[in-house]
Amino acid sequence: MRPNMIGILGLAVTAACSGGAPAAHPPAVPAPPSLVATIAFPDAPGAPTLKALVRATSAETEVGLMYRKDPLRADEGMLFAFVEDSDHSFWMKNTYIGLDLVYLDSAGKVAGIAANVPPLSTESRRVGAPSRFVLEVGSGWCAEHGVARGQRSVITLAAE
Repeated sequence: MRPNMIGILGLAVTAACSGGAPAAHPPAVPAPPSLVATIAFPDAPGAPTLKALVRATSAETEVGLMYRKDPLRADEGMLFAFVEDSDHSFWMKNTYIGLDLVYLDSAGKVAGIAANVPPLSTESRRVGAPSRFVLEVGSGWCAEHGVARGQRSVITLAAE
């Protein structure tokens, strides 16, 4: 058999086995649910609580709140979850809103806060203590709600 005949024969067998014309669109695959955390600070005045979208993969943590232009609501944040405790470093490149960064250790205790971090800065922010999570909230949120280093947080996860 000549080489071009093999290709034609393969095409004919594929078409015969497929049961007809190929589908115009592949079946839709639903997106996985988003993981959302409810985070409470029971030791702060008024025990503030907020909901935060969880970011845990490398791709998710690289983007975070970049390119967002509308400020976070008082009950809204973004929680970055890491596999290991470390003195994690964050910057505000391509982030158009000012933020407070709340660093939480593996037990949920506030390890430190980088308050009023200005937008669009490439300066690295860290708190000099190990953390497992970093919670981003609107600039001034921690001062407004009395959240401080050493306080407890309670994190509850749910799929949404």
